[in-house]
Amino acid sequence: MLLVNNPGRWGNVYIYPPLRHAAWNGWTPTDLIFPNFLFIVGVALVFSFSRRLDEGHSRTTLWLHVVRRAAVLILLGLFQSRFPFYPQDTTGLGQAMAEAGSGGALLRVGLLLGFTAGVVLILGARSTRTWLIVLASGVICGVLGQILASPVDSRWFWQHLATARVPGVLFRIGICYLLAGSIYLRWRRPRTLVAVTSLLVVVSAVWMLWVPIPGYGCPDLDLGLWQADGEPTRLMSNWGAFIDTRIFGVRCLYTALDPGTGGLAWAFDPEGLASTPAALATVMMGILCGIWIHGDSGNRLPSEKRRVAGGLVAMAMLAIASGAAFGFGLPLNKQLWTSSYAVFTAGMALLMLAACYAMLDIASWRRWATPFIWYGRNAILAFFLSSLLARLLVHLKVATTSASGVVEHLTLKTRIFESLFLSWAAPRPASLLYALAVVLLWGAVCGLLYRKRIFIKI
Repeated sequence: MLLVNNPGRWGNVYIYPPLRHAAWNGWTPTDLIFPNFLFIVGVALVFSFSRRLDEGHSRTTLWLHVVRRAAVLILLGLFQSRFPFYPQDTTGLGQAMAEAGSGGALLRVGLLLGFTAGVVLILGARSTRTWLIVLASGVICGVLGQILASPVDSRWFWQHLATARVPGVLFRIGICYLLAGSIYLRWRRPRTLVAVTSLLVVVSAVWMLWVPIPGYGCPDLDLGLWQADGEPTRLMSNWGAFIDTRIFGVRCLYTALDPGTGGLAWAFDPEGLASTPAALATVMMGILCGIWIHGDSGNRLPSEKRRVAGGLVAMAMLAIASGAAFGFGLPLNKQLWTSSYAVFTAGMALLMLAACYAMLDIASWRRWATPFIWYGRNAILAFFLSSLLARLLVHLKVATTSASGVVEHLTLKTRIFESLFLSWAAPRPASLLYALAVVLLWGAVCGLLYRKRIFIKI
């Protein structure tokens, strides 16, 4: 996720095709990443919950944990979408901060204190009194900031928060974790879980294909975000656009303007509500896989482990073939997270998990996986902080003088990319090397945290 989210520069000229999402229908290797994450959430959920239930935790206690964790993930997503809470000034973040003044600074400090304290309290702080003081301090700073801030900055600040992108990666993870965890705690019998998963897949497919959209008619899943000439379409004929624009509003989604009229061409979000049932099915398929692997996983004979791996491969082949065949009637589409896409990508995730199981549990080849363990112990932290740093790099600007003597203000990301990578490599290799540098940077951070035994559990 860090690799494909952090190219040196966006645009087809700078990104290799396998590292781009499919424009609409179809898939690329990049389209397998997020489903793999959701799938493995389901697998891990089985191991985690089974252990806690064996230790004597009640289902109510576990469910409250699920609710708290989902709430924090959603809050982190909302924070992520609006950071760093200052306008993109032509000369950089420093100028924007100076123009906001002390009142604007207090507004933002209040938000940061209140947000941090709220997240910690939701997760269950050991020192509740301390964090309540932090929360109260945040409220006081926010009130003072509102009084002292200039009307222009105060108005921009609240408008900026009001247009936060509600759907997103962390939003989807939080919602799916909440629903899948609740279902697993309520019905743990595999047959029941298979029935629930099948129902999600079938209902989502029927809804996306045949339920008429008010004011439009039967959905047309071949009408995507962009036309063949690169211009945005003027109509979105699917339930994803219809539901999300009415629940979240246009301002909280991705939008495109019609170049001819300047009006809104479409408003859409690939992690919206309409595609959530099929995304939930992805997690449920991970849960079923986790049940298959779990068993008496600590005391299996080599022959039993090979049987488990063989079962994973067989299920993977069945899911891949079923999803591909399903795709002839219902296109594989990551943006809409169609049922065919959910089944197909679950099969690909199963295949990759089978390969890891064979190497790690059967052959005991484990040294190569060390960096992935570093990342895995602080996965959400790495994803969240890397996105905040990426946003900061496009808000911070540095003044440069061109060959003609004109002073330009380039983003810090542009300066780093052009100086360290694009200065000696072609556009696509340079952009890929920048992304790899980001992955290595956060891998080193996670490795340091791992060595210090610091694990931020969300």
